This record gives sequence, structure tokens and C-alpha cells, in this order.
Amino acid sequence: MGHDAQPGVDSGVCYVCGRHTDTGWEESPSENFTAWSQVYRGTVMCEWCRPIFKNRQFRQRSWVACRTGVQFADAEHRTLIWDTLCEPPEPPYCAYITAGGQKQGWIVLGRYPSTSRERFWVGTDWTDRPVLIERAWVHEQAPLLDRMRERKTPKQVLLDGQFSSGAWSKAMAEGWTDDIEAVLSRVGNPRWEVVVRAHS
Repeated sequence: MGHDAQPGVDSGVCYVCGRHTDTGWEESPSENFTAWSQVYRGTVMCEWCRPIFKNRQFRQRSWVACRTGVQFADAEHRTLIWDTLCEPPEPPYCAYITAGGQKQGWIVLGRYPSTSRERFWVGTDWTDRPVLIERAWVHEQAPLLDRMRERKTPKQVLLDGQFSSGAWSKAMAEGWTDDIEAVLSRVGNPRWEVVVRAHS
């Protein structure tokens, strides 16, 4: 059936959330959909999941969904994800951060709702499943991230650890090589990538 199929006649299990519905759409998410490994083996798209697929903001932008609604990160809410990591809303809620805005990385969040303000999941479009993060750990990383931002360290350097010889020389002269080593010890940790992208 096409994308304009009417609900109410397609009964089955939603391949996004896994819930049964009597008013679903028997249609694929899109012609370019590549995240089949992350969905259920259902037969329809339910009336709750379909609007999210149809709204490109859920794929293209970072966002937080809670009892009061959905907030998208934008120029006015630039620190939305970082603020959420530091002070999560009352559960249940979902937080999603995108690096490229192309993949439907939010899909698996349907199976990982956050039910605690101390330990919670963050969906991403660069990992196969959401990343489990502790609020206390986020607060522990904040001073290091603040210092590296003050030194204008590029985000990509914090992610890949490729500090230039000039950066090392400057760090040795000013006495902050410990911070570089701290960054290097975190590179490759999915939690680190989440906080770096959220903090920038």
C-alpha cells in the first residue's frame, strides 16, 4: 500500500514499537530506509509511530520527549541535550542526539525508555543501541569539557584524540597535559562521545 493508505483496515504488529494495532498502515517507512535490523518483525506501522516517521525533525535534529511533550534542539535550545543529561526530566522520557541527521537512530528508543533520573538511555545515530549514562558521570566530565572548550579544542579532537604537536607543546608549557591524557583515556567510549556532542 502507498504512503497515503488510510488507517483502520490494517491490523497487525507495528514493526517499530512491537505493539498490536487495528488501525495501522501496511507500508514501509520509506524507500531509502536502512534500519531494518533495529525494528520488530511486524507487518504494519501503527498510528503512534507513523507520525514520527513522517516528521523529519525526529531524524534530523536532537530532541527530548517527556510527559509534557517533545522539545527539539535548535538555536533557542542549543544546550537542550546537555541540560537534559545534567538534570533529566521526571521519567519516563527519551533523549536522542544526532551526529548527521540522516539515520533513523531513534527507532530503538521505543524499547529503552528512561525510567530513572540517575541512570538513563540516550539514543544516537552512530551506535546500534542507546547508550546507558549515569547523571553523576556526566557531572564528573563537565569540568574537563569546560576546560577544553576554554582552550578552543575542536570537538573532533575530543572525539578522536588526534592532538597536534602544537597542542601538546602548549599543554606542556602551560601544565595541562593531564587533561589531554584524560581525554585520550575516554576516546572510544560511547558515553564520552555523547557528552562531547551534547556539550559542544
